[in-house]
Amino acid sequence: IGGTMFVDIDGGEQVAYKCVELPDNLVLSYAITIHKSQGSEYAAVIAPLSVKTYGKMLSKTLLYTCVTRAKKLAVLLDDGGAVPRAIANDAETKRNTNLKKMIKEAM
Repeated sequence: IGGTMFVDIDGGEQVAYKCVELPDNLVLSYAITIHKSQGSEYAAVIAPLSVKTYGKMLSKTLLYTCVTRAKKLAVLLDDGGAVPRAIANDAETKRNTNLKKMIKEAM
């Protein structure tokens, strides 16, 4: 207690707070990827979905994983067409692994 915390607001303006005078509406939060969140649940999920960022990875399964992590609230931020594109893409992604080869080599 007694230090200073700097809060970055909207990626530019930084506001300094003395740790003894932190506002009530300032809450610690974390960000993780949709893939890392598999198997977990959270009270609220905010998912920025972007055609530019996700490209071919936008799929119905990715969207399902994202939405089903939320216990109470899921917010989807769409930069223009990402959600409909994900819903329309129900193709399974082929996973390229060497697991079969590694098992054979180990035996």
